[in-house]
Amino acid sequence: MVTAVTSVFMLRKRYSASQWVDLAIINFCIAVVVFEDSKGEGEKSGNSAVGLTAVALSNVLSSFAGVFFEKVVKSLHLKMPSLWVRNFQLALWSLFFALVKVLLLDNGRYGNFFDGFDLLVWCQIGLFTGGGFLVSAVIKYADCVMKTVAIGFSVVLSTIASTILYENRISFLAATSGATALIAIFLFANEEPRPSEFVISITKRDSDKFRRLIIYAFIITTGLAKFEFTPELSANLKRSSNSEQNLDYFPSDWNTTVLALDTLRSIQREVSERHFHEATHVLFDLRSYLGRRPVKYLEIGSYTGVSASLMLLHPFPTAVTMVDPCILDKTHFNGSQNQESTIRSNLRKLLNNTGKCASIRQWDLRVGFSPQALPSGESFDIIFIDGDHSTSGVWADYNGTIDLLRPGGFMVFDDYLDFSSSPEVKGAVDMIVKDTDLIPLGTFRNIHGIHPSCNQSFINEFVLQKSGRFTQSASEPLSSEPLKVGC
Repeated sequence: MVTAVTSVFMLRKRYSASQWVDLAIINFCIAVVVFEDSKGEGEKSGNSAVGLTAVALSNVLSSFAGVFFEKVVKSLHLKMPSLWVRNFQLALWSLFFALVKVLLLDNGRYGNFFDGFDLLVWCQIGLFTGGGFLVSAVIKYADCVMKTVAIGFSVVLSTIASTILYENRISFLAATSGATALIAIFLFANEEPRPSEFVISITKRDSDKFRRLIIYAFIITTGLAKFEFTPELSANLKRSSNSEQNLDYFPSDWNTTVLALDTLRSIQREVSERHFHEATHVLFDLRSYLGRRPVKYLEIGSYTGVSASLMLLHPFPTAVTMVDPCILDKTHFNGSQNQESTIRSNLRKLLNNTGKCASIRQWDLRVGFSPQALPSGESFDIIFIDGDHSTSGVWADYNGTIDLLRPGGFMVFDDYLDFSSSPEVKGAVDMIVKDTDLIPLGTFRNIHGIHPSCNQSFINEFVLQKSGRFTQSASEPLSSEPLKVGC
């Protein structure tokens, strides 16, 4: 809508009343689709007024830039410039800023410049590159408004594709809005644009079929580029490609249970301090999968003890070791005690409430930074990494614990899809997956609608498994060191 208004003022374009109605319907319906698709992403901190102002300003500036580019490309008073030249001029500036960002953020931590550039990454680069050329072609052979409408069309298509491929639930309101938007887009595009006073009408000298072909190609390319396949599809493809070495007792269609989520929620209701997402319920089910034998669990980063309590309250015997520096101020988690006292208090309270304070409820809190505070001479069946979320921190925790993981055990990385609060975790984990001998099981489907969710289709944890099967002899103790009994 803003692009159309800008085109009227800058290019003296004219749209019929029905086209204005179509544009209003398209804007409203696509906004509904995007809003419904992002409902499960949880609460975001920040000032809503500032965010809305930034979005509005970005919309206006983007519309102005697009319409101005169209004016330059199609001006009646200027020689028609080459699209290749214009794309090169635009890309030259972006390369400079992108290179500065790469040098500042990378700082040698990723090794080779092209490390991590697998087939999916190159496909994504190809989509963005092709999309850039198609943007120019659409503006040249159609107009900037049609480009914006096509982008809206691609948003609807990518949402539909996500629903089909990832079994993502879509509301009746979103489905109705998407269908209405598609109809309005068809009606808007089907009406021949009126000639402008200041720009060349390309459609008079180029076939309408070619114009439509360019627009369709742009819609498909933009839809694929916007399609959120990198976090989820990458994990699924890696899981499939490793099927020949995967464990025969871990099926690819495995998923979490309602019991795990209910147990986590019951713990969160008992804990008065601040807590985060519900994706950690996967730990409960991974513990169930290891069977009734005694299992040892290690977590790096305990916050207020919720995830540790989840493992301790599992009906199968589980010994828990926590590593945390306990340096957070109590205001960080809305507590009344320091962090160490809060963790110990919550574990004792939750264990006492179960009425089952037996020897299987063993836990040990090691106050200190990882990897220095990690236990020596021990091995674990489940290792949960939720400590330093920087790239170097994730790598340090992985390197410090990889030799502690037992055959058949699981290593779980938290906040894999949390790009807003933990933007470096996914990149670090993806690099680890390329370097490790562990089998990537990926992220599991968000079939229970956990809240808050960083991704509506998948949970926020990335799981790897060590090949082999652990068998514990009758003489092997549950722990090589005595664990403190928490009640």
